Amino acid sequence: MGGSGDYLDVADTVIQMHDYQAIDVTEKAREVIKLHPTERQNEYEKSIELIPPRHVDCTHLQKLLIDGKYRVSGKGGSNLRFGKEHIDVQALEQLESNSELNAIGWTLFQFAQSPGWSMHPPKDIATLLEGNWSATMPNSGDLAKPRVVDVLATLNRLRAGKMRQPR
Repeated sequence: MGGSGDYLDVADTVIQMHDYQAIDVTEKAREVIKLHPTERQNEYEKSIELIPPRHVDCTHLQKLLIDGKYRVSGKGGSNLRFGKEHIDVQALEQLESNSELNAIGWTLFQFAQSPGWSMHPPKDIATLLEGNWSATMPNSGDLAKPRVVDVLATLNRLRAGKMRQPR
């Protein structure tokens, strides 16, 4: 078999594309595995460890906003002004528009309102983006809901941000 056939025995569902139509061929894949069982051996020695998210000092983010007169705005799709800081997001090619960049800035603004250290930033930002997320944003009409990963990637590029590894 070779190639993608190596994964048939561990796949939950197998989808085949035929004339731009998705077809479920899971049963056929199971028949193939019965006829040609895999002889591949697991090569890993131990499971992959997940890296815990860094803690973020939200109080310091608030100070950056105060020092910059609470300015938050996306510029040209490649730069986000967050208080007195400018965050270069050119490397985040998955960001589509200034509307998304503005929403990321205002999400970080809301995130900065939390006192002290955020011990789990991905969870906290996901909570901010749940439900009627735009109700807490300014009425600019120029906002597109960002993904949590994009907000975190932008936060990661904030050079003046205070972060620490969990103990």
